[in-house]
Amino acid sequence: MTSNIGSHYILETLRSSHDTKEAVYELMKKQVVELARQTFHPEFMNRIDEYIVFQPLDLKEINHIVELQLNRVKDRLKQKKIDLQYSKAAVELLGTLGFDPNFGARPVKRVIQQMVENEVALGLLRGEIMEEESVLIDALKAKLIIRKLENGSSGEVLVANH
Repeated sequence: MTSNIGSHYILETLRSSHDTKEAVYELMKKQVVELARQTFHPEFMNRIDEYIVFQPLDLKEINHIVELQLNRVKDRLKQKKIDLQYSKAAVELLGTLGFDPNFGARPVKRVIQQMVENEVALGLLRGEIMEEESVLIDALKAKLIIRKLENGSSGEVLVANH
């Protein structure tokens, strides 16, 4: 079972503390467990064997999650004989748009679905993307760009959103 209970304590403690990472973690854990005890009934709390308070993710870790999610999309498109490539700028933009300090990486999947998967699917339906083609996900001026690659070079822009 997971919960976001106490996420505001975690963010507040991280912003205001100048202690070591370990000391901050112990303080966060103490605050979150106490809040859980105040929130949930004792009957429920007695069934919990262990409390684990996760460290907040930073943007580098979020970007790694974005790459993992994009690789899943890439693998699915490979089954349809479509090569998906993405730039570092696209990963960073999707990471920034998909990061929420309160929810961690949860919004990343939704952002990728809306901005990449849905747009590529529309390109397939409209006939703009065909089998045996390559597509590049890139970012330019805080906009995500999806373009076809033709003979190894940038081709026609299919989508420029956000």
